[in-house]
Amino acid sequence: MRWCNRLLEAIATSLQTFASLDIQKIIYSKSVLRLVAYIFLGHAPIAKIVFP
Repeated sequence: MRWCNRLLEAIATSLQTFASLDIQKIIYSKSVLRLVAYIFLGHAPIAKIVFP
């Protein structure tokens, strides 16, 4: 699980370039949820448009 921590740290570091904290939260949440889905499902999650 160390690679997960390193990946999340890299994502957090790259997000600091965005000016808006709200945008940082959205992108970070999306990245974390995608990672957890991959671990749980064993494959990449299917992309869906939730809010058209």
